[in-house]
Amino acid sequence: MYAVKATKRVIVIRPRKALRAEEAAEFLDIGMSSLYRYARAGIIPGRKIGTDWRFSKLALEKWLDAQVKEEND
Repeated sequence: MYAVKATKRVIVIRPRKALRAEEAAEFLDIGMSSLYRYARAGIIPGRKIGTDWRFSKLALEKWLDAQVKEEND
């Protein structure tokens, strides 16, 4: 009987890309002033890093889905 040594699997995880404010505004199809106002108010998910805002595309997609679902209810 032979023992077979299990090989180690390597899992590659790509880091999530954070969108800059310009990219997030374009993705949401809103103006920059609206984006900043909503982000500061906590309406749109985002993080301020130093003086710059960053937005997760996944978080924005989930937020949009919730907004559409809320409108349809």
